[in-house]
Amino acid sequence: MMMLEAYDMVLRVPKHMWGKTFKNVAMYYIKQNELYNQLHGFDESHLYCRVFYLGEQLYKKFILLAKKDD
Repeated sequence: MMMLEAYDMVLRVPKHMWGKTFKNVAMYYIKQNELYNQLHGFDESHLYCRVFYLGEQLYKKFILLAKKDD
């Protein structure tokens, strides 16, 4: 899906973690799953995983983009 290339997802950081150093590792496209789309009534859906460091801790954030009824 081209949208993610032009749109950088906002990373929401809890207030107690503000000021920690953010370092992006990678953004992975996982895939589109037709069974998942049928189960939830989506026309299409795309799942991404962003891997990053916040301070010294490594995190993963999953991002689901879904389209239903155009």
